[in-house]
Amino acid sequence: MSTRSLTASRPGPVLLTVHLPHGAIQTRTDPTITTAEVTITGTGDAPFAEAVRDSVMTFDPETNSLIVRVPELPGGTQTVVTTGGGFIHVSQNIGTVPRGATVTGLSFDGVISSGSGNIIVNGVNVGAGNGTTGTITVTARLPESSGVVAFTDSADLTCEGTNEGVKFESRSGSLDADRTRSLIAQTRSGQIRAEVAEHVTAHSASGAVRIGQTIDVLAETASGAIDIRSYHNAGTNGAAALESRSGSIALTATGPGTVRAHTSTGGIDIAAAPGFPADRLTVRADSRTGRVRTPHHRTSRR
Repeated sequence: MSTRSLTASRPGPVLLTVHLPHGAIQTRTDPTITTAEVTITGTGDAPFAEAVRDSVMTFDPETNSLIVRVPELPGGTQTVVTTGGGFIHVSQNIGTVPRGATVTGLSFDGVISSGSGNIIVNGVNVGAGNGTTGTITVTARLPESSGVVAFTDSADLTCEGTNEGVKFESRSGSLDADRTRSLIAQTRSGQIRAEVAEHVTAHSASGAVRIGQTIDVLAETASGAIDIRSYHNAGTNGAAALESRSGSIALTATGPGTVRAHTSTGGIDIAAAPGFPADRLTVRADSRTGRVRTPHHRTSRR
């Protein structure tokens, strides 16, 4: 195992920016944490230790910015999820498939390249020849009200605690956040989830967008579901603008607000929480072929 750490040179909230192609990013805020600290850990074979060694870690005291850049590993990595029944879904795929090979029983949802005669899954060679095994994890302990920015290919981001803002850009990684004032996320096939996010801008092609509480949300997907469990504008101009080509849309309003929802083929279900008068909610919802349900029109088809 190879490890490197960096501690901010002064206490207080920071802006943490991480560039990690593959692996995992885990951040945690806590009232007892006064000074930010970030650690890169590589486990497995030599390429992972070399990536940790070659990573760039800096702290800028003028902007309170903590920056981590982890280089790309040679050969690529993949994430494999087994769903049962002998079916394996490969949701994050950057590796090699030999020419002339036949692949059955797999669903590839990422970028596929051919070349070296090997198939690499999470750094593990599952094809012919010898491969490397390991992973890279970036962990950070941050004061509350810090911000997190992450750029990845397939690495997931997990943010525990309370952040001022979270920004996530990924090809196929997923985001899981507890509480943040601002959330901006874009991923091609990963999921976007936050328990509490006051202001949300989320884009995913095939991944789902699931937000617990929000006062202002813009969510767009191609086929992923959109689920907003608690929306109200809290006396602001915040609105819920939800759009999906074929995914379903569900929202529960717990206070006044404006909801705009549109799908081409997915269903829409807009509900008012028990005890909340529906006449304080403005809803515009339509689907070309899917079912539309709102507090004002319980069941309709458009």
